[in-house]
Amino acid sequence: MAERGVAIESKEESLLFYCGYALFFTDDMEMTLIKRLIESKVFWYYIKNTSKPYSKGYMALAKNYIKDFGVPDMTDSQKRLLLETEQGDEREKMIADLYRVPYEMIK
Repeated sequence: MAERGVAIESKEESLLFYCGYALFFTDDMEMTLIKRLIESKVFWYYIKNTSKPYSKGYMALAKNYIKDFGVPDMTDSQKRLLLETEQGDEREKMIADLYRVPYEMIK
């Protein structure tokens, strides 16, 4: 359960991992892109509309609720721009556009 999408980037091979899911990448850029998508308002909008609610805004993040959240096809320039854009409305709008979700629906 969580109240928002949370992703931790780590290159530590001996990191203790429990109670969640792990994605493994050999490309740091791809890892950061996925982190930005998981922490986006689009991801949370998806979760709020597909998952089981708990009290105080917490939602279930079980595998059966997140397994169909896809990663959009992106050009190299879109990837670069997403990596360069600081957290905020501009980046959230960019992600909404990638998923073809009107930003007004998710803000």
